[in-house]
Amino acid sequence: MSTVDEVTPALCEGLQQEEYEVLESIYPECISNEMTNNSLRLEIPVEFGAPRTVRVEQDTFNQNNTPSIPLLDISLSSLPPITLNVVLPALYPMKEPPTLTNIRAAHFWLPQIPRLHQVLTDLWQPGEGVLYNWIEFLRSGDFFDPVNLLDDNDDIR
Repeated sequence: MSTVDEVTPALCEGLQQEEYEVLESIYPECISNEMTNNSLRLEIPVEFGAPRTVRVEQDTFNQNNTPSIPLLDISLSSLPPITLNVVLPALYPMKEPPTLTNIRAAHFWLPQIPRLHQVLTDLWQPGEGVLYNWIEFLRSGDFFDPVNLLDDNDDIR
């Protein structure tokens, strides 16, 4: 393989296309559109291996300025998908990270989108494709802890 000094946009474009084809073969249900102008949309369902307790809370404080009481605890095996709009810069994956232009959770269930954006961005390492890792990280629910969505009982809040 080329050294980092020999990285060209043409080399990176080939690596991007290869990464896209691998994702399309492994996760066809997550690819929402063809890659055009170096951008794509990933729609990633959040699926647990076993049902998990999800605590539904209001995002407000009561009159005493203390956090509100949970409204409901429910057991779920999946959550609505998270959609990532991604732009792959000319030198991705060798020298530049992908750019997340939008993160959206269906039905607005995810309150920590800015934190998730940072966590996903931090997963990229120069010279390595990261889209597969992003899909797995989100699909498996491994992102709940880094974005502070787990309580002391390991329940999702």
